[in-house]
Amino acid sequence: MFTLMGHGVGTDIVIAKAWINIDFTGLEIRHTEITESQTVKEIERLRRSVKMLDKDFRDVSDSFKEFKTGDFDNLLESQRLILNDPLLVLETEKRIQNSLISAECALITQLEYIVEQFSKISNPYFQERKIDVEQIVVQLVKKLNLLDQNKKPKNSHSEITEQVGPGWIFLSDKLSINEIPKFIQHGIKGFALESGSPTSHLATLFKSLEIPAILGLQEHNQLIEHGEKIILDSEYGILLVGADDHVLAEYEERIEKGHEKKQKLKAFISLPCRTKNNIDVRLMANIENPAEANKAMEIGVSGIGLFRTEFLFLERNKILTEDEQFEAYKSVILTLSPLPVVIRTLDLDADKLPSTMFTKFTQDSNPALGQRGIRFSLENTDFFRAQIQAILRASEYGNVKIMLPLITEKEEIIKARQLIDQSVNFVSKIRQINPKPPCVGAMIEVPSAAIAIDSLIPHIDFASLGTNDLMQYTLAIDRTNSKVSHLYNPEHPAVKFLIETVIKTCINKSCPVSICGELANDIQQTRNFLKMGLREVSINVGDLLKMKEQISRIEI
Repeated sequence: MFTLMGHGVGTDIVIAKAWINIDFTGLEIRHTEITESQTVKEIERLRRSVKMLDKDFRDVSDSFKEFKTGDFDNLLESQRLILNDPLLVLETEKRIQNSLISAECALITQLEYIVEQFSKISNPYFQERKIDVEQIVVQLVKKLNLLDQNKKPKNSHSEITEQVGPGWIFLSDKLSINEIPKFIQHGIKGFALESGSPTSHLATLFKSLEIPAILGLQEHNQLIEHGEKIILDSEYGILLVGADDHVLAEYEERIEKGHEKKQKLKAFISLPCRTKNNIDVRLMANIENPAEANKAMEIGVSGIGLFRTEFLFLERNKILTEDEQFEAYKSVILTLSPLPVVIRTLDLDADKLPSTMFTKFTQDSNPALGQRGIRFSLENTDFFRAQIQAILRASEYGNVKIMLPLITEKEEIIKARQLIDQSVNFVSKIRQINPKPPCVGAMIEVPSAAIAIDSLIPHIDFASLGTNDLMQYTLAIDRTNSKVSHLYNPEHPAVKFLIETVIKTCINKSCPVSICGELANDIQQTRNFLKMGLREVSINVGDLLKMKEQISRIEI
């Protein structure tokens, strides 16, 4: 018996046969030159391939309605936006014309340019978008081949799915989002892919569809036989091969216990979030898009503690207008009303902007220490005002609060509140509505803000500890860097001191305080926070019921 490791998505275990997809390999394109008279034909081939792939995405959306969720729709739309992005299509057409090369060569050349640009960006979200672009190009090249052959390719995924019956785990190096629903429909029970990470679109989709998966799996070439029984443990990110009867029995018992636990957790949907000795805790949800708000309400949340609005921009790969933002915020606020919704203003920097905006901003050599969060908003006030005005308009429909990211000093809050006041006046005058002055809070996620929390409290209505960045900046550790991520330690005395300082100071000054970072998902850390006096935590939607059950067993 041996194991392969990766990033688990979900908490389920699947015992099934391995379907080894050996046909999904990288593309080797010969350099092919063309004459000037052939450029029109090559550009037309490219455009036809784009239309064919775009139709595939639309067909998936229409045909597999049983798998559709808000997340799935958003991800399909983001793939279509990449497919039709001028950075990919128009620039490839220019390469055909200027370099006199075939559509395939031009696509690969443009892909290499885009990948090079993404490689300069340290943010893991954009590293994953590089993979999305690669997969789109692979599919386009296949469409170009189809145009030439005028027939279906051998060993295509559509043919594979016709052969797959119930009870398989699909193993491959890569997989495109639009192919997943058909595999599920044809009996695939889990996925183990060499590509992808916890921040990838694939991870989001598997969570949304509640399909167990492992991403970033160690290479498995020639290690696993097609049809061999394997165990996929999505909770720990482990793929077990060659398990004996004793190990299989242990995992079958875990599967049974997992089913029982899920059923028991449903009982907590209608129960208040309360400790064993009857202390109420406000259990809030972190969300990235409106679809997650519906899920949160279904399982009895106390409100939205963190709406990460930048993901609306990143998913659609463009800067949203005020009206587009308004509709998104309104949707969440109506879903939660009268419960509170805390909307964090854009935590964007030049390195996180949609690809269509790259050329309009100077990229920082070190984004983590550059013009991100509130710094970006205060320097690009048009973006900030548009977002604030959209929030103010949406606030008519419920209980809204505004949170400012990456605050380091009180002057940033003062400047932001001045812009917010101006937006209140603008909306009242131009939109003919009278929004209430919103509650404005600060994300405490850098050591300077935590140490100087006394100076910030007079200028804010609430505070929220962002423990992910707080630990990163305190310990000088990039948690996405595998060489140092093991040093990411919530028990470090400096981290514990800063968190306790913020909580106790806010309580003493009667300033509402919460925690919305990953530490809030850790029941042991949450137990410590509650003992310090904290009474509000905000966590991922998928962990809400589990956390509510665990809090019910804590005695403070």
